[in-house]
Amino acid sequence: GPSFVNINANASVAFDLTLPGYELNGGDGDRIRVVDSDIECGGQDASFVTGDLLPPPPNGARNTGTAEPSSSTWNNVIFKPGVSGLYKVCWCGSKGAACSTDEDFSETAAQ
Repeated sequence: GPSFVNINANASVAFDLTLPGYELNGGDGDRIRVVDSDIECGGQDASFVTGDLLPPPPNGARNTGTAEPSSSTWNNVIFKPGVSGLYKVCWCGSKGAACSTDEDFSETAAQ
């Protein structure tokens, strides 16, 4: 699974969200949700992306990944102009489109 990492981003500036980890073999089946910091991964609303991201949010398969060291990257993530705050990245491993419930996104991968 992913290793916890801190990510800094600026509003209105596209960035690549990269999660390092161990055996991220699910790769294209892994999914993430960027949520507000008061949401607990695996808890209520963990499967819903914050409204502070510009579309399209990083809901689908990763754009790139590596085997060793293992990592997954979602490209062109952009926060809306004028927003600031703390967010979490909740991760669901290897289930692809079946990653759909709050409970599926139970691992906190980044903040």
